Amino acid sequence: MRASGAADRAIAGDPFPPVPGCLDSYPDFLQFLFGRKASGVKLGLENTRLMLERLGHPHRGLAAFHVAGTNGKGSTSAILAAILEAGGCRTGLYTSPHLLDYRERIRVGGVPACPEDLMDACERIRPHLSEIPLTFFEITTLLGILTFVRQKVDVAVMEVGLGGRLDATNILDEPFPVITGIQFDHEGILGKRLVEIASEKAGIIRGSRPVITGVRRRAVLDLLAKRCRETGAPLLVLKDEARWRIRESSWGGTRFLLRTKEHRYDNLTLPLPGVHQVANAALAVRAVEVMSRVLGLGIRPEHVRRGLRDVVWPGRFQVLSGPPRIVLDVAHNPGGARVLARTLKNLCPEGIGVLVLGMLQEKKHVDVLRQLAPLARRVVVTSPDSDRAASLEALASAARGLGIEPVTVPEVGAALKKGISIAGRDETVVVAGSCYTVGEALRSLGIEDAWDQSAVQARQVPSARKRA
Repeated sequence: MRASGAADRAIAGDPFPPVPGCLDSYPDFLQFLFGRKASGVKLGLENTRLMLERLGHPHRGLAAFHVAGTNGKGSTSAILAAILEAGGCRTGLYTSPHLLDYRERIRVGGVPACPEDLMDACERIRPHLSEIPLTFFEITTLLGILTFVRQKVDVAVMEVGLGGRLDATNILDEPFPVITGIQFDHEGILGKRLVEIASEKAGIIRGSRPVITGVRRRAVLDLLAKRCRETGAPLLVLKDEARWRIRESSWGGTRFLLRTKEHRYDNLTLPLPGVHQVANAALAVRAVEVMSRVLGLGIRPEHVRRGLRDVVWPGRFQVLSGPPRIVLDVAHNPGGARVLARTLKNLCPEGIGVLVLGMLQEKKHVDVLRQLAPLARRVVVTSPDSDRAASLEALASAARGLGIEPVTVPEVGAALKKGISIAGRDETVVVAGSCYTVGEALRSLGIEDAWDQSAVQARQVPSARKRA
């Protein structure tokens, strides 16, 4: 499978011809880009807008879905892109963060952006950085836009990084807003109250195009409705737009029936386990139905069926066959942990063998452990390779506060190996807590491309002991 753009240099009318003196190599590009992380998180749109103006407003005319929410926005984005691609649309998918490879963040037609396109796009930005300083995320967002324009995508699916109102992705011209559930996370930045967090996410509603949301809480819906009235946008609430019924739920995914205001879809298959993913799928389907009419995309029920069947979204209840079975999930806040626990209870009512947990400092360790630890026979705490990682002592203390004596292993790969050695062959090992933790776990298993499902399932798991 080739990287997008590598063989497409001859695209007629390429709006961004190569510039002499590009970065010498892809490693140089990564070193430059990740060096910008020192600037930290800086919410605000002024510099991103200034850079787009300097670049000639390349984002204008880019048709896009703009997806915000606390949990589920990445899954919804991936499902949206899969349906659009199944319908023959050349689709760009922008998500964050990545698990193993930076290029996962920017994909065209399901394929990671090629290094040359990213490097060329970066060279258009670099000369202006002395006057217009940008963060890592702001540059990455611009690289996504430049890549999608260069590759002439029909539609882009852009996932919000943090919040919405002041997120760098919120510079698109009249995108179609999609808002998943809204829960507590990033309270230090977005606000302590749920309505404050919701207000930040509602900031992506800026025009008159239809807004669709999976939100159910009345106070939050009232806030979204008020924002839609201010901008003249119709608000479509998923619970009024679609109904679904689970036919079968398994480790391999879910089979379900979906009825929307436009179509009835029988016997749909979604390879993402968990009832919550069916809700994400319903939101994506209804969004595509509505927006397809506006954009003339021609998405039909067979495209929906094929897109759902073929979607890949690593690190979200990603199941690796055993023994022992391994589940990788990036759940990192209480809401995500609650959903993960519910899915585990449904599929594994007898409980799991081992929980391997590594989190970041600013997350709610006790609340996440309270959801997940009771399901496990043993808990292993670890610390991912990040400046923001929670220490072993912090996680161990949180566990002990709940009456749990954890095993402590400093490095994620070694922690997973320890968890596998503790687990019985017929048990399940769950790795959770952050994207960093899941990414390092995948790499420790010899997996370099989490999107390559055949390679993922072909990997070798260290042997588990046989329980007496």
